Amino acid sequence: MARLLSIPAVPGSLRQMNRLAILQLLRAEGPISKADLAKRSAISRPTVSKVVDDLHTDGLAEIVGTATPSAMGGKPAKLYRFHSGAVRVGAVLLSVDGVSLAICDGDAHILSKVYQRFSADRSPSTITSTIISMLSKLLCDCSLSSDDLLGIGVGVPGLTDSTNGMVSFAPHLPGWNDVPLSRWLADAFDVPIWLDNDCHLQALAERYRGQGADCDTLICVETGVGLAAAFLFNGQLYRGPGNTAGEVGHMTIQEDGPLCECGNRGCWESLASTTWLANKARQTAQNGRHSIIPIVEEVEAQAEAVYQAARAGDALALELVSAQGHHFGVGIANLVNAFNPQRIILHGESLAGGPPFLQAVVEAVQERALLRPRQMVEIVFSDLGDDVGLIGATSLVMETLFSMPAILEISVNTRLPRRSSTT
Repeated sequence: MARLLSIPAVPGSLRQMNRLAILQLLRAEGPISKADLAKRSAISRPTVSKVVDDLHTDGLAEIVGTATPSAMGGKPAKLYRFHSGAVRVGAVLLSVDGVSLAICDGDAHILSKVYQRFSADRSPSTITSTIISMLSKLLCDCSLSSDDLLGIGVGVPGLTDSTNGMVSFAPHLPGWNDVPLSRWLADAFDVPIWLDNDCHLQALAERYRGQGADCDTLICVETGVGLAAAFLFNGQLYRGPGNTAGEVGHMTIQEDGPLCECGNRGCWESLASTTWLANKARQTAQNGRHSIIPIVEEVEAQAEAVYQAARAGDALALELVSAQGHHFGVGIANLVNAFNPQRIILHGESLAGGPPFLQAVVEAVQERALLRPRQMVEIVFSDLGDDVGLIGATSLVMETLFSMPAILEISVNTRLPRRSSTT
């Protein structure tokens, strides 16, 4: 598909801008006629007709019917829309312990996906080689090549420099400091690569396919061992000047609280994460309180055991889940007061706490947030499931391509020339 977005002789030329403008309108307002496209874009009718015909030939526009005949008679106009089903996008999502890859269409529907756990060697070079090998095989299995991809979106559990395609720091992946992952993948596949923090991708997924499609001010919060957030303001992802916006897990909610891994005390993360829940379960078991909660060594497994016991009606488990939800709600109340969002969407491991967890969160917000913003906010669980990161990676490609005023020029600049066989 990348070959269909052919580059005009002059980057940023009028032909390029017209093509992008029509694509954007077809995607946002289709089905639409050529005449209405000309009115909406202020581009001449002959130019619109030529651009739409070219897009139809390229497979990027499809005819979906005809307009209602006018009273003046004549041949009904054909209606066109962006042919998202013909688009192919690569999606890559790194986690602490493995990597997921998918081939998706332009609406972020997953056509095929694979997952592989990391070996003991989680170095940048080893994981990059794994990604290249897995994606190459996935493309082959789907009877595709990299030339068929509009681009590849990549999500990383850490700080990123999305402008330069760098992984600045991934705390759970040893050696991942200032890693030029986008450049390495572009070198391998010769397609545009876009990279961002995994939490940011969750927000894009919600905006594109989830519960954020109908709201402009949205916060997504990741729950689990760590806590992080992504902010959509006026429909745009806010990253901050240093690409570090969203590290809400380290805001202080109890000055004399427990010591956090970051070195401070009373961080939200130290009181509302699954680590806190797991440790509390072990402490309570040592005190001899009766419960069906099994005691296991690994944090995520211990937290899941608590959630399972809560779903079975165990009194202690329900108490612990509610306590975690309350601590989590205190932090959410701060976000409600600070940003006045329309909706807050929760992701991650703590969703396994179900209604008792969410009820405790909402009650804490009702107790602590100011009246006006708490009346306006809705707090919900994400319904996108485990594929939210892959959906977000695809959304990153589509949103970036269709929001750039120089989409094709940037696509070319993101690519690296193929290595000559003689070098």
